[in-house]
Amino acid sequence: MPALDTMLHSQLFNQVLLSAAILAGGTLGGFILCYLMGSFADRRHIKRRRTLYLQKFVRYSLGVAIVLLICLVWGINLSAAWVVLTSLFGIIGIALFAQWSILSNVTCCFILFFSAPFKIDDFVTVKDGDNSVTGQVADMTLFYVRLLTGEGELVNIPNNLIVQKTVFTHRQGTTAQQNPG
Repeated sequence: MPALDTMLHSQLFNQVLLSAAILAGGTLGGFILCYLMGSFADRRHIKRRRTLYLQKFVRYSLGVAIVLLICLVWGINLSAAWVVLTSLFGIIGIALFAQWSILSNVTCCFILFFSAPFKIDDFVTVKDGDNSVTGQVADMTLFYVRLLTGEGELVNIPNNLIVQKTVFTHRQGTTAQQNPG
């Protein structure tokens, strides 16, 4: 049994075992999180396609975390990769984060998902001072709420504006409800 004892104490065996545990734990954790999000959406009667956006975001985030942890287990030096990634994100940040942050829209997507002030197919009015947009909620994505107006136009409103502005929800058979922004 000395060969088995040597194998169990080798660094390679420990790295493989730890990598497998990270991969299995991350995958299982992802399935559990996505299942919980799906059951939450079912209880709140949230459309399945809206849940899929958030589940995809969770899966990709966990995938990146798993890859980073496995790199640490195998002793891969990530300092050069961090320099490239931070430089790339800096350039993207300057180019894309002009007035409103994309990260803010994704965060607000989670807020809208869990608070559910309105659902897909509801009729809403988004009030912004003297301006307002009224329409049927056609879709809710990571970045936008899409309204279909009475004139047949599709209006994309960023999620962070929906959270900040006053939204009136007009559900069938009820009076308008105000959702403070």
